[in-house]
Amino acid sequence: MTPEQYDRVQQIFLRARGASLMERESLLGEVDEIIRREVVSLLDADEGCGAFLLMDDMNGRTLPPASSVHNPQQIGPYRLLQQIGEGGFGSVFMAEQTTPVHRKVAIKLIKLGMDSKQVLARFQAERQALAMMDHSSIARFFDVGTTDNGSPYFVMELVRGIPIDEFCEKNSQSLTERLELFLQVCSAVHHAHRKGIIHRDLKPTNVLVGMGERAPVAKIIDFGIAKALDARLTEATLFTEFGQMVGTLEYMSPEQAEMSVIDIDTRSDVYSLGVMLYKLLTGTIPISREVLLKDGLFELPRVMRETEPLKPSTKVTAIRKGKSKRDVGLQVLRQRDLDWISMKCLAKDRRDRYDTANELANDLRRYLAGLPVSAHPPSFSYRASKFVRRNWGAATVALAIVLGTLLGVGGLFVGLRNAQQARRQAEKNLQDANESRAQIDLASRKLEETVYAELINSAQRAAVNNRAGRAKQLLEQAAPRLRGWEWKFVDSELQNSQCGLLRQSGLAAVNGIDTDAAGRLMVCKLASGKAEVRSATRDNLVRELPSKSRVTAVAFATETLLVGTDHGRITSFDIRDWQVVYDRELGSGGIYDIAVDLEDRQYAVCTGGGWIGLFDAHQHVCVGEWKLPVRLSGLLLKGGKVVGAGLDGKLYVMKLGEEGFQAHFISRSSLTNIGWLGEDSILVAASHDVLTINLAASGIATVALTQRRSVVSGLATGMQIGIVGRGDGVVLKVEDSLATLLDEFDASVSAVHWNQAGEHFLLGLSDGRVVTIDLPANKRSGDSQAGLTSIALPATQFVTANNEGWLTSLDAERDHVLISKQLHDTSIWNVAFDAHEHRLATVGEDFRIRGWKFPELEPRFEQATAWGVRDVCVAPDGSWIAGPAPANSNVREGTIGIWNFQGDCVRLLEGHTNWVLRFGVSRDGQFLVSGSEDQTTRVWNTKTWKTEHVLAPPLRSSPEYFAFGSSTELAIGHRDGRITFWNLVTGADCGMWAAFGDSLSGLFATPDKRLLATCRSSANLQVYSLERSEVVATLQLDAGYIEHFSVAPDGRTIGYAGKDGRLRTMRIQSRDPAKLPNRTPVR
Repeated sequence: MTPEQYDRVQQIFLRARGASLMERESLLGEVDEIIRREVVSLLDADEGCGAFLLMDDMNGRTLPPASSVHNPQQIGPYRLLQQIGEGGFGSVFMAEQTTPVHRKVAIKLIKLGMDSKQVLARFQAERQALAMMDHSSIARFFDVGTTDNGSPYFVMELVRGIPIDEFCEKNSQSLTERLELFLQVCSAVHHAHRKGIIHRDLKPTNVLVGMGERAPVAKIIDFGIAKALDARLTEATLFTEFGQMVGTLEYMSPEQAEMSVIDIDTRSDVYSLGVMLYKLLTGTIPISREVLLKDGLFELPRVMRETEPLKPSTKVTAIRKGKSKRDVGLQVLRQRDLDWISMKCLAKDRRDRYDTANELANDLRRYLAGLPVSAHPPSFSYRASKFVRRNWGAATVALAIVLGTLLGVGGLFVGLRNAQQARRQAEKNLQDANESRAQIDLASRKLEETVYAELINSAQRAAVNNRAGRAKQLLEQAAPRLRGWEWKFVDSELQNSQCGLLRQSGLAAVNGIDTDAAGRLMVCKLASGKAEVRSATRDNLVRELPSKSRVTAVAFATETLLVGTDHGRITSFDIRDWQVVYDRELGSGGIYDIAVDLEDRQYAVCTGGGWIGLFDAHQHVCVGEWKLPVRLSGLLLKGGKVVGAGLDGKLYVMKLGEEGFQAHFISRSSLTNIGWLGEDSILVAASHDVLTINLAASGIATVALTQRRSVVSGLATGMQIGIVGRGDGVVLKVEDSLATLLDEFDASVSAVHWNQAGEHFLLGLSDGRVVTIDLPANKRSGDSQAGLTSIALPATQFVTANNEGWLTSLDAERDHVLISKQLHDTSIWNVAFDAHEHRLATVGEDFRIRGWKFPELEPRFEQATAWGVRDVCVAPDGSWIAGPAPANSNVREGTIGIWNFQGDCVRLLEGHTNWVLRFGVSRDGQFLVSGSEDQTTRVWNTKTWKTEHVLAPPLRSSPEYFAFGSSTELAIGHRDGRITFWNLVTGADCGMWAAFGDSLSGLFATPDKRLLATCRSSANLQVYSLERSEVVATLQLDAGYIEHFSVAPDGRTIGYAGKDGRLRTMRIQSRDPAKLPNRTPVR
């Protein structure tokens, strides 16, 4: 045929392919015989079923028209039920066989008028092929015969199923399931090949899959164009006409598309299997029909040879772009093995394919087993040789261009290589730098966490030792991102210590302080030469005092404020309206100090020239004066006696009514500060030293100061106690000639004052702050309770139980008893709460379990119990109570009873072999945990009440406490002080924390993922971070010995008691530590 005829064949074929039989007949009647024969052949191949319209047979006789075909209702023992398929030359019916067996079968009939020699030969070939094969994945052959009108038919197995690709998609088959299904097809094809049969039309619509008894079963149907390898399938003569294409284009091998005399062997079916595998893996075929026919049928063989399909993994990626993820079970398609296996099946040259379907199946089995496969990608030389053969001219030109280019850029290659090496070195250096930075960041985080833990521990030690200023300084240095429960705990301790801030930092330094008789007002002498009046109870400026000169001394009298300046002027202000009531210049040299005696209503003034005057505070009349040979740094006044501290190291004593003075040598250093300790006892500061002076006995005692490294810069006395401030920020308490560290600040102490009305000291600091310091006092605590057995915290109340059966409820905010009542005749072992319904349950040594209405403590139920359980637990929703078994249950020790608040025991939990010591319930109520003397912990599912896990650590020790980090995290505190971690869902051992060497007294988890553990003997509270798996703080509690410890569910209230039975409480403040300032102190 000429090319024009081929183009005409293509046009007519494409039009006839979608037309009805009558339209095809009309269409083919308009063309010549040659084109008609070629189109009919192509349509036969397209359907795989032979001729499908009017045509001449080999003897030239005309077939009857299609409209004359009719189907009988009964063929021999088979009753036709319905038509289930139709091809070009035949129809397939579902029929019912009645004898000799009763079953449903499929019958294939030749349509009337289609019984040409070619069609009969193909029909006979398919029948013979099915009869020769016996395989579970090939439709079985049953019978053969002819109808009453002489048309042949054969009977085969009725296959109920859908095409294999549709089955996989519809049932969302995984990759493994698809491959196992495909292995059945490979096995069936291999069986056919062993029988000497090539299918030649393998495609998904010819492989139907249905559900077997246990798994899907694939079956191959339609051997209508099967071909024998070595012998004829039938005695009838069947030749494939030269140039006649047989099969389906998309699944046809290249040699099958050649329509040549080259023999077709088993490797053609392997190609079709490869297309089918590709379809199962990607959902598409390797080469679409549109691509195959883009240049017409005449160019089809060339297009098939030259078009290389994408690898399956590449195809899947291309399909998914811009679309939602498809559930085709191909998440592992990027593995190279499947690409190699598929592409080997689809090789253009059949010599490069698998020789048999069995070899393909073996490679797939190796892939599924994780073994190396025999397939591998074609070498570069192979691909290159193929390309050159197809494009010899272009390849020659390209080679010449490449050689010229190589010669032209040869000189640049060295430079490029050096540049690349430099780039690689730079990238390596950058990678090394990034790794180093990551290591530095990790080390920095670890260091920051270590510093944080040390800061918290040091701050808490400072707080315990009443060094509130130092503790606050340390807390402020803690990194905000790490501040957790332990930070709030120490911060709350400081807030409870009443160490208040009366003036903020950043203002002028304070070097002098005094307060009025009522303790309401405070006057501050500033280093800037100004003076200001502030509130003595809160940070509030009342007024700034006007002065034309530098203020050098301030003091409160009865209802006035005295202010002295460096020009020697003294001014008295009425503190009620701040009007000037007295103003006088006392002489040159300036006023250095003013001392006031409120009882005798007098005040004394000293100037820089050594003059001292004693004045009546009401009339402002001088009642006595003295002239000293030296300037004084400070004055004291009491009962008409004036004491001055001289810069010559002497103490000068003057009395009203007496002339002259007494001088006592104290130190070789200048005396800088002075204060009364008693009637005749004085505390004096001299440079680095502090001394106590007894004026009556003329005795001098040196106070033993620790770390004498800085001068004394402030001193005050009150309640026979002295407070000394130093230039290094250290504050000391002096009592009985012994100095102890009271506090420490990050700024110099420049002024100290005793506020007699408020019974606390005021400190002025060089950074401008004024703070109050209370003398050491006990923490808030309740009355002792003999034989305390447990502590619980429902909401804002503390509930304690003791060994006499009494239960006491206290208000956590106000520390007073709400109710106290005896609930048991003997010791109460434990208490559990139902917060939703305001109920509680108790168990006691009288072996009774009781339910109560809370807080009224009205009884709800009471039941006698058996031995073996000494704890009680209530579900988060109050639906059940875990406790001892009923008294009449006749069970062994360790049997748990599940109760309700009506007093009914609804079930028994058996498993433990010794006493149950403790219960715990997960936050979501899904798991109940019980710890026993048999050294095991059992996890119970509260929905089924079955044992989920039995937890037994390698080092056996009885479990005593439980804490839940989350709904799945469990921490168990053991009697030997160890804490083990477990996963509630899997029962896996998640590690151990050797918290203490002694038994625990409490274990609780806070909402911010902290685990709190207390030890009886050491009185330590260790804080463990569940996120970082390390201890972040070790806090000291003040009970000496921790017998009981409890934390409220929100983690904001704690209560603990020692051997004395005294309940100590603490409220953790709700301030957000991450949002508080993070100031670095000046050092």
